[in-house]
Amino acid sequence: MTIVATPFHHPGYKSVLIEIWNNHMPHIAMRHDNLLYTIYALSATNLLRHTPDDTDLLTAQRVYLSLALREQRKAIAQFHTHAEEPDSLCFTSILMTMNAFGSLQERNRQPYKPPTDMLRLGIGACAIYDEALKSARKFPASKIISFIENQPFFVSIPRMFDEEHREPFIGILGPKNAQGVYEDSELWNAEVREAYECTLSYIGTMYTAVLDGEPLHQLCTRIAAFALYVPKKFVDMVEESRPRALVILAHFFSLATKGSAHWWVGQTPMREVQGLRRIVPQEWQRHLRWPLVMSGLEPV
Repeated sequence: MTIVATPFHHPGYKSVLIEIWNNHMPHIAMRHDNLLYTIYALSATNLLRHTPDDTDLLTAQRVYLSLALREQRKAIAQFHTHAEEPDSLCFTSILMTMNAFGSLQERNRQPYKPPTDMLRLGIGACAIYDEALKSARKFPASKIISFIENQPFFVSIPRMFDEEHREPFIGILGPKNAQGVYEDSELWNAEVREAYECTLSYIGTMYTAVLDGEPLHQLCTRIAAFALYVPKKFVDMVEESRPRALVILAHFFSLATKGSAHWWVGQTPMREVQGLRRIVPQEWQRHLRWPLVMSGLEPV
């Protein structure tokens, strides 16, 4: 049996997506170990939800993920002569981000530390995904190209970081002076400012998706892809526990609570918002009001 459990719960989904996810991807995995081991790791992550203390299962999860990472590195170095090769790299990258998010359900949050390992894995997966996607476009038979061209999220990527998307959250960046320069000196550094702006724009697209009632699978695609597209500098600032970065991360997780019906999302986003609330400095707590309400942790 080579069928992946369907994540498509909306009757309007195009049959091509279901066919690729349920049938083509498992068959590709039978011939490409990077994808096969990632599916095994994701399966172990799923089973651990019910038996979190199963040490054998936890070991299997970690071993398969390690093997998947090894095979992924080997595969990216090869010359691609067939569509399945870049397809396997792209699907592996996507599933790795899902697995990384799903694995957060098991983690210890006492004391709380932001999940920067998950975000950094996504940055590495994105680099491989982008290169493999370029290669995949050379092959008319590519399944990953069909997959992304039939999903609104991937089609919208060129405008994902536009300024208009961050308008609902512009208050986190603070006011500008008469010259249009942010008053907070932290934002005078161009790399810092752009990292915050890009991340808020991405979160803004998630907010729009929630308001538009986007189907669950599409919203969860945005949740998984956050780790792929978040700027490295933003992750660095989260690791440094910069208050603004922590607040922005709380906004992401608060919107991710809307995907809790998917098993690999679950209650993780709400728990992360609760954890971030504990470490955000008092003077920044007012900026957490919106994510706490969005997460259902405070009344409207």
